[in-house]
Amino acid sequence: MYTIVLTISLLSLLHPKEAILRPTNNARLTIRVKKLQPRQLLSGESILFTSIEERLTTVASPQPITVEIPGKFTRTYPGPLRIHSVHGLLEITTTVSLETAVAWAVDAESMPNASAEARKALAVVARSWFLATRGRHGESDACDTTHCQYLGSPKAMSAEVIATQGMVMLHEGKPLEAMHHANCGGRTQSLLEVGLAAQPYPFYSVKCPAPAALWIRTLSSDDARRISENLHHENTRIDLCRRLGWDAIPSNNYQLTGMVLHGKGRGHGVGLCQEGAAALADTGSDFAAILRHFFPNTLLTSFR
Repeated sequence: MYTIVLTISLLSLLHPKEAILRPTNNARLTIRVKKLQPRQLLSGESILFTSIEERLTTVASPQPITVEIPGKFTRTYPGPLRIHSVHGLLEITTTVSLETAVAWAVDAESMPNASAEARKALAVVARSWFLATRGRHGESDACDTTHCQYLGSPKAMSAEVIATQGMVMLHEGKPLEAMHHANCGGRTQSLLEVGLAAQPYPFYSVKCPAPAALWIRTLSSDDARRISENLHHENTRIDLCRRLGWDAIPSNNYQLTGMVLHGKGRGHGVGLCQEGAAALADTGSDFAAILRHFFPNTLLTSFR
């Protein structure tokens, strides 16, 4: 099986202008800048990068590299990392195998205590999505935020990812840009229902055994007006959540009464419902049956 590699943009949602890198586990960093001699950074030392520095720098280490965005976030990533300034912000990227990226996504996105078959289904969804959307960030294939696939700190590849290695969903002979969410509230939604752009694959609305996750939110008059003008639209929900907090409007499955939203579910509601997948797995469905349920008229295959 040939190896597919992806370039992942890291921490871009934080719009970093500074980043501190340091070695972990008593390792050392090797820092390479074009036309300059490599520099070694020992354990316990750190280096600050700022958006003023426009030269492309490669930072490598035999162990994961700790990246800190001062005052905001700290996470470790496998090296090498590439860093340079783009339009006044730092762009930090890493290159990993497709299967490593899938492993990150499954580890970060899986529901707590998800069964093996539900995790296998999510692995196929993530792999299909990565293949279908390569290059969506220009020089990078994806980012590690919810804009693409949320990716946590790297961990060992799980058995579920290994068991489904190379398996993808196809629609009309091409990898499906498969989507997933936490809880649909009993029925998934199509792209049209949530106001997203049409694709060759419509993402059918299907019944789902996910338990109802009920919620109530009270909005300001201005925000209630925006919702009323764009009922159930994902882009409107995301715009309000960016301003009000990511739990401000948990899903697109709601009813608006005055300034009060009565809703159920969590997430956009399109594609694989993770709690629904877990419920199907608990009643004996394997990952292939789960995928057939949420993605009708697709072909599960392997490029191995």
